[in-house]
Amino acid sequence: MPILLASLRHRAAVAAAGAVSLTLLVTGCGSDDKDDDGKKDAANAGASAEAGAFPVTIKSALGKAEIKEKPQRVVTLGQGSAETAIPLGNVQVGIEKYEWDSDKTGYLPWIHEAVTKSGKKLPKQFTGGEELDIEAITELERDVILAPWSGITQKQYDILKDIAPTVAYQDKAWSTDWDQQIDLIAKALGQPKKAKELTAKIDKQLADAAAKKPS
Repeated sequence: MPILLASLRHRAAVAAAGAVSLTLLVTGCGSDDKDDDGKKDAANAGASAEAGAFPVTIKSALGKAEIKEKPQRVVTLGQGSAETAIPLGNVQVGIEKYEWDSDKTGYLPWIHEAVTKSGKKLPKQFTGGEELDIEAITELERDVILAPWSGITQKQYDILKDIAPTVAYQDKAWSTDWDQQIDLIAKALGQPKKAKELTAKIDKQLADAAAKKPS
């Protein structure tokens, strides 16, 4: 299922830095969490947190996110955060919408495919960018907002952080490296060791692809 590396390929294309055609299987999706009606809440799925992962504080260029316990209801902004959280076992309750690259379902194709195959409920989509739909995010009853590769402004961040702990970029907007993004999101979801596994898999696949490319 081309989810995380599909996102990397998309990012590379956006940055005019080339493209990578590789795959990473979505794993670890599953949960026994239940909603108010006693039914399994698929949108809140997530793998168990590693021992000692919480509480955790993640600093960014816009402020710091203090996450006291493993978040279940996750919202993602920008690009790559949803694709990173899914392999870590969390299907988000809400994601920023990208109409310009979505397929006929209205979702980015790799996200739609990954969530559909996992059997979970598709995240609610909302407007991002300068017209970020704060009201829609508020209605999602989120535990954490992940936006390490995004363009959120300080003004937007100051509003978001009062809604839920918000993980923004470390330096400048749209400047977070893909492996750093994995580290930040895995830390926010309580799975820092899993980040190393994902990064190692991608590094190997990139190396394998480079070795097959004519010199």
